[in-house]
Amino acid sequence: MSSRILVIEDDAVLAHLEQSLLERAGYQVDHVTCINAAYQALSQLDVDLIVLDVFLPDGDGLQACQHIREHYRVPVLMQSSVIDQELGEGVVGPDWGPQAFIEKPVDPTQFLATVARLLADG
Repeated sequence: MSSRILVIEDDAVLAHLEQSLLERAGYQVDHVTCINAAYQALSQLDVDLIVLDVFLPDGDGLQACQHIREHYRVPVLMQSSVIDQELGEGVVGPDWGPQAFIEKPVDPTQFLATVARLLADG
């Protein structure tokens, strides 16, 4: 059975690209465009990894990440087009932050490698 990934991204073009990359790599992918839909999906699906945008129309991805980490045992890959070196280094961590942080637009090779690493690390 392939791993199931939830992509939380409001940019339709990027979400389509990531979904295509992940599906071609053999993953099952679910996509939502906002935090509220993500919480609903998480209550109904058993996901192995979350790809989470920092800036979403209904809230802050960092706060959503903290909520997800408090309620679900699933790794989070956070992404943003605005990367502040301190932000990227300051939020990645085992307790409440994402396990990895990547910059948009994503590099397909780096994106897939990071996904594979996070899934392997569990």
